[in-house]
Amino acid sequence: AELIDKEVRAIVEGAYNRALGLLRDNLDKLHLVAKTLLEREVLDGDQLNRLLRGEKLEPVRPSEPDATPEPSPVSGAQAPKADGGQLEAFPPPAPRPAGA
Repeated sequence: AELIDKEVRAIVEGAYNRALGLLRDNLDKLHLVAKTLLEREVLDGDQLNRLLRGEKLEPVRPSEPDATPEPSPVSGAQAPKADGGQLEAFPPPAPRPAGA
């Protein structure tokens, strides 16, 4: 079992050292990808390949404003009168006992 543990440790340490070396050798690319992801949030495979080849990516289009309207507050909400005249305010709901 000790021999197996030594062999596993050697494999893991070798893979760790290789990964560390790759990160050190490509630190500039790592930073470029991280910066681009912070700007864009998402990169597809083609964009990532172009970025790593040193090509410029198309500019980020500004996101469109959310089309969902803001909800209006319930208390003091306005509703049209039945006769089509001026708006009248609804009174806030009456308080209810806890647990009702």
